[in-house]
Amino acid sequence: PDLVTSEVADELVQLQDDLAPFDTVRALDIIKEELALAEDQHAASKLLSSLQDAEPVAAASLGQVYQ
Repeated sequence: PDLVTSEVADELVQLQDDLAPFDTVRALDIIKEELALAEDQHAASKLLSSLQDAEPVAAASLGQVYQ
């Protein structure tokens, strides 16, 4: 049996939509805010540096993927 009703499943399907990417500067700001909470700040800084030239390759309601 399904874990959710068909009505809930229909709503969740909308979260899988292929959307246009949102602003990369805004995305990096969000990532920077989250990384500020990381225990390993050296690794967080290295990760943020690696994302500076990243381009979005996919976007959906729940997030955006960078390469």
